[in-house]
Amino acid sequence: MIKAHSMSNHSYRDSVAVFKLLTRDSGFFPNRYSFVFAFGACGNGLCVREGEQVFLHAVKVGLDCNVFVVNALIGMFGKWGDVEDARKVGCFMEALDLFHKMLQSEVKPNEYTMVSTLAACSKLVALDQGNWIHVYIRRGEIKMNDRLLASLIDMYAKCGEIESASSVFCEHKVKRKVWPWNAMIGGFAMHGKPEEAINVF
Repeated sequence: MIKAHSMSNHSYRDSVAVFKLLTRDSGFFPNRYSFVFAFGACGNGLCVREGEQVFLHAVKVGLDCNVFVVNALIGMFGKWGDVEDARKVGCFMEALDLFHKMLQSEVKPNEYTMVSTLAACSKLVALDQGNWIHVYIRRGEIKMNDRLLASLIDMYAKCGEIESASSVFCEHKVKRKVWPWNAMIGGFAMHGKPEEAINVF
């Protein structure tokens, strides 16, 4: 049903409505194809708000980094005429893909690689990927420093996990310098917590 409605400029709202029903009350869970066709409907209907909501749900169920879903997301941006966002999503996905290929090749990433990869996770709101990188660091695979700590805090904050960002910040009290402080203050401000931001300052 989502696919059928997504093919038409006139019934895209029906497609999005079916998608919302699927995710809300039916007891069924959307798969990658559900998201692909939902993004197609939002693109055909030039429906920005609904497209953003579909993307947030993809993040919630962990399909935001699926190659089919990402390609559909890029296509939606393109139909909106938002070439810059489409290009950015493609670049950030490529960065994550290169990172995984590096690990598969048994090439050990350094601080700069991890900082760049965490930045890509932040832009894509790819929390699962960011969590995995955090675990990788905790295993002692790479030494924590102030820039890496700031990147972790920023990633969690931008992925909507301000409590995790705060926990990471407090865990490394001794090592904190200007970058982690700035990241934590910015995270609290982003989440509408001005008092916490001032207290950190």
